Amino acid sequence: MVKKMKNIVMMGSPNWQDRAKIKDTIFDLKNRFGTELRIIGVGELFYSDKDIKKFALELDVEFAEIPPYYQQWTQYCIYNYNRYGKNYDLRHIFTRNALLTKHGEMLILFMDGTEEPAASVEEIISKFHDSGKPVLIIR
Repeated sequence: MVKKMKNIVMMGSPNWQDRAKIKDTIFDLKNRFGTELRIIGVGELFYSDKDIKKFALELDVEFAEIPPYYQQWTQYCIYNYNRYGKNYDLRHIFTRNALLTKHGEMLILFMDGTEEPAASVEEIISKFHDSGKPVLIIR
């Protein structure tokens, strides 16, 4: 029997400072879903996205990522290496956003309370809502 993974997309804003909240959220999800949990990151190398990856791996949660195609492939990428390392093109961000919506069953977004989401983040939120998938914004 193939186990059904609970794929949760997690991303954070550049201004998010509460690293403990990220770790606690992943820990709570692991306790709830156990080995059926997979965190899907957005492939960013800095800020809270880096912490999401770090804590998921530290807590022994299955981790995958879908970075834009202009970034380099890593061992955590869902797709093959030949999609990555392209020249920068804004379309790659929108393609990544569509793939996050396709693979994710839920979006958890860590947002500083003083900022509004960037346009690309608004697009991801909208895609999840349009697909009837839950969005949790933690401030």
